[in-house]
Amino acid sequence: MGLETRNESPEQPESVERNPERESVEKDSPELVESETEDVNDDIDDPKTQETLEEDKRKAAAENEEDFSDVPEENSEGVDSEEIERTEEIATEDFADPNDKPYTPEQMESHNDLNSIAKEYVGRDLTDEDKQELSDRQYEYLKERRPEDRDDCRVPTPESVKSVTEGQNGILIKKDFGDGDGAIEGTEHSEIVQKGSIIDRYGAPDGKYACPLKEDGTPYTIKERATGDRTIEPDIEDNSAYHQYEVNTDLSKENMYSALDAKFEDGSLDEKVYERYKMTLESYYEDSRYFDEQPDGIKTSTVKELFDTGDNPDGGATQYVFPFKMSEMEKLGLISETDDNE
Repeated sequence: MGLETRNESPEQPESVERNPERESVEKDSPELVESETEDVNDDIDDPKTQETLEEDKRKAAAENEEDFSDVPEENSEGVDSEEIERTEEIATEDFADPNDKPYTPEQMESHNDLNSIAKEYVGRDLTDEDKQELSDRQYEYLKERRPEDRDDCRVPTPESVKSVTEGQNGILIKKDFGDGDGAIEGTEHSEIVQKGSIIDRYGAPDGKYACPLKEDGTPYTIKERATGDRTIEPDIEDNSAYHQYEVNTDLSKENMYSALDAKFEDGSLDEKVYERYKMTLESYYEDSRYFDEQPDGIKTSTVKELFDTGDNPDGGATQYVFPFKMSEMEKLGLISETDDNE
C-alpha cells in the first residue's frame, strides 16, 4: 500500500473491479439491441420517443465499447500501459484477485500508516530532501513493527522516488525506472522455466516480475534486483515481502495455454475472462525483443543499473517477466508458494 517497485500498483487491498459476468445481455449483443431499436423506431412517430430511443442506442454502444476496453493490452515490452517503466498489468481480476488473502488488523494498520506518511507528499515537486525524508520516515516506522505485521509493505530508496500521487486505489509512490522494463539491452531472451525450479519475488503477488535463485541456491539481493527498495532485515529472505514459489510444470507456451483450457473446462474461468487471458498470452508472445519466430517460454533478461551507478552498482540479477501476476500464475496451477512463506 503506497509502496511499490517497478512502478507496480500500490501494495494495498485493491478495490474490486467490475465483473464481466454482470454485464447485461444488451452489452453482450449490441447488434441485437440496435436492430430491435430500429424496428421500434419504424413504428413510432413521436420525435421525443425517437430521440429517447436514439439516446438508448448511443448508451448501449458506449457501454459495449467500455466493456471491450477492459481487455488487457500490453505494449511491446510486455508490461502495462499505465507507464512503460516496469509497470505491472492489472488484468483479469475477475479470476485472480491478489488481495483475496485475509489481512490482520495489525497488517492493515501498517499499510494505512505508511499511506498516511506518503499522503503528506502528494502533489509536491519533490526535492532530494523530501525524498530522503519520506524514505526515512517510512523506514523508521516499518522497522518498529513486528515482522509478521509488516505484510508486503516496502520502503523506497530516496533516489528511486519519482513522485507521490493519489488515485482510486490509494497512495502510489512512483519510481523513476526510466525507459523499458529494466533489462540490459541485448540480454533479452526466453527460457522454459523447468518444473521443480524455485523462483522468488520481493513484493506482493500482484506483480509479474520474479527471479530464479542463483546457481548456489541463494536469492539475489535487493540491490542486484534494482527494485529501489530498502529492506528492514539485512538478508532479503528474512523480510516479510519476500516470497518463494515452486514451479509446478515446465513453463512453456503450450503448458500456459493448457492451464487456461483446464480452468475454463472446470468452470473456474468464464468465457470472457478465458478469452482475455488468451489475448494476454498472444500479446506476450509477440514481443520480438524476447521471442523469435517460434516463441516459447518466459521472458528472461539481466537487470540493468538503475539507481546506484557508483562503486557498488545495483543490477545484475536474472529476471523473469511472466505473462500474468504471481497470484494469477498460482491460481492457474502453474506455481505454488512454498511453505517457508506461509
